[in-house]
Amino acid sequence: MKMGEESPCRIFEIGYGRTASRSVAEAFHLLGLNIRHGFGSRTNYEQDAFDKLRHGRFDWGIYESCDFSSNISFIHWYQLYKNIPNSRFVLTVRPVEDWLDSWEELFHSHTIRLRLSEKGSSWAVWSRLIQFGMVGFDREEWGRRYTEHNWQVMTTIEEDRLLVLNVWEMTDRCLWLDIANFIGEQPPKNAPFPKLGRGERPGNSKRLI
Repeated sequence: MKMGEESPCRIFEIGYGRTASRSVAEAFHLLGLNIRHGFGSRTNYEQDAFDKLRHGRFDWGIYESCDFSSNISFIHWYQLYKNIPNSRFVLTVRPVEDWLDSWEELFHSHTIRLRLSEKGSSWAVWSRLIQFGMVGFDREEWGRRYTEHNWQVMTTIEEDRLLVLNVWEMTDRCLWLDIANFIGEQPPKNAPFPKLGRGERPGNSKRLI
């Protein structure tokens, strides 16, 4: 599939990492959408698409099997916005200082791989390079790029094509209502909004509808 051709994927989550994109992807899954979150299963096809991405190319076919994509689309959100008809977008956000604290804590916990290599580097490592121009943590530069990204998205994409979600400051009920309205579904009754932690993959739970 080439960019601009008919694509089954119409909703793209384009927030930066550590803004609850896993939880939001899980919510869309629970409401019946087929989701893709990053490069998870690393099949031969996914590995090939990942390798192309590391060399500045993107295989648009990665979106063919999903209705909702997260943790990939932030890379080229503007191209998606301009070239895929009827595409819509979800921007996950959180207060910038909280977001920076979250990343800083993660780096200090020594759970993050910093090494870039031609083969074997994780998507998490390469996505940080794409987002921030570096692999290591720099509070000032990361904060600047995070703020700039969110501003560009919110001043470019029309309101009827964009849903902004702040899992930290919205109630479960409001989150479900906003997402359900965005996709034309009824919100689940009395269901807690999913809260997935690091390492948990969305899309494995029984759907609510």
